[in-house]
Amino acid sequence: TIGGTNMSRLTIAQFEDILTEQLEWPSPVAVLATDSLRDDLGLDSMRLIHLLLHLELEHRLVIPDKHMSALPKMRVEELMSVLQEVIHD
Repeated sequence: TIGGTNMSRLTIAQFEDILTEQLEWPSPVAVLATDSLRDDLGLDSMRLIHLLLHLELEHRLVIPDKHMSALPKMRVEELMSVLQEVIHD
């Protein structure tokens, strides 16, 4: 679960909560589906690793290796699509 809800679908609001709580953003993050993880949200390599570890350890969501190299350039909607694939596998 994320925020006490079922992980059958990851919402943008849940993703915002993860960024704010787990990556210790100074204030709540407003996320758009079209935001780039690196360029718009400022997720550098260390923050991406932290996010991946959180998703894996807390939510049992492992991003497949085939998507890892594209991760820094992904938009939020692309990451959420990859996570949806993992949830439904």
